[in-house]
Amino acid sequence: VKAEINYYVFRPKAMRLVNYDLFLKEDPEKLLVQRIKINENIGKNTDLKLVFKNRRSILSPTLVTNKYFEFKGIPKNEMVYIVALKMSNQKQIKLAVETFQISGNDIEVILDDVASFNELEEKLQQINSDDPSISSTLSFANDDQIRD
Repeated sequence: VKAEINYYVFRPKAMRLVNYDLFLKEDPEKLLVQRIKINENIGKNTDLKLVFKNRRSILSPTLVTNKYFEFKGIPKNEMVYIVALKMSNQKQIKLAVETFQISGNDIEVILDDVASFNELEEKLQQINSDDPSISSTLSFANDDQIRD
């Protein structure tokens, strides 16, 4: 995803970007590999993150292939938001925001077209409105801050 969009969408205010050290104290028997596919080709302008509702954290994948995003060593049964973004060269944005419980089973999310930056922000507000304790978790700047 274009760096500016990635920054504005995944900039944590009430949350923190974390690495897998967060789960070192977890029982290793309960840590899983979660693979997430999207309905689009994965390229350099594609990004997917897990937003951990209860841990107030955002996690990047450990591996990205042309077929899936992989998250290794994450706790089973954690409730997360999957936030996937893709931006084409024509500045068309596609987005998926889904709630999911970590199971270790491969899943696929469907990216939908977003008509404008305002619509993108409205869709991201789903996370904030679903859980007021993490308000301003994911946010988006206005169009003026993103233009080339």
